[in-house]
Order: sequence, then C-alpha cells, then structure tokens
Amino acid sequence: METKAILKGVRLSEQKGRLLVTLGISAVLALAFIFGVYGRAQVLTPVAYTLAIWIVLSSLIDPFERIRRGLSLSRSVIGMTCAHLALAMLVLGVASVESY
Repeated sequence: METKAILKGVRLSEQKGRLLVTLGISAVLALAFIFGVYGRAQVLTPVAYTLAIWIVLSSLIDPFERIRRGLSLSRSVIGMTCAHLALAMLVLGVASVESY
C-alpha cells in the first residue's frame, strides 16, 4: 500500500514541477544579485540567498493562485505569507551579515 502526500487537496507530485521551477529561478536570481552587487561570495552565501528567494517565491504562489481564481484571501493565508516573508528576510539578513 503506497501513501502519497496531499497538500491542500493537491498531490505533492503535482506540485514538484512548480517548486523545482521556483528553485531554479531563485538560484539564478541569487547568483545574479550576489555577483552583480558584491562581486564575490563565500561558499554558503549563494545557498542562503537562494533559500531566501525560494521561500519568497514559493510563499507567493498560493495568494496569487487564489487571486487568479477569484477567491478571497483569508487572514490565515495572509498571515502564513507574511510569516514566510519574515523568515526569508531573516535568512537573507543573517547570510548578509555573516558573509560581508
């Protein structure tokens, strides 16, 4: 018997493509930002920047999908999105302070 993870009525395997695309975009944006602004980076700086940008992009998927479908944004969705954005800012801040 095989169990499959289901998140909000959608199988995780169906979300994998979207998450991988956002991860790729995040990596490109992080590298462009680091080497465009700073010109150099320590080993884990691109990893942390990629993680922060990935958190931002993936946390904005649900609100944009709800708006696109004409649904309202509940307080829980807004709170979840704000919490993820705050976590991304924390990761970005710690990585910046420790790296530069």
